[in-house]
Amino acid sequence: MPEARLGGNDNSVPTLREEVEDFLYQEAALLDEWRLDEWLALFTVDARYVVPTTDLPEGDPKKELGIH
Repeated sequence: MPEARLGGNDNSVPTLREEVEDFLYQEAALLDEWRLDEWLALFTVDARYVVPTTDLPEGDPKKELGIH
């Protein structure tokens, strides 16, 4: 059985990890460039984006202050 290459496969089809990684880089680039409408379009209507406060990064968003 041939060894699987790290980060890819023999058919050049991206792995789930590569797809997720690409999405995160795309998301970060849109935010860095302040292209907020395009960034928002990446999410479904029912999505929630929660940013915890810096003093309680492990805090419960239902109980602690954060940006929702």
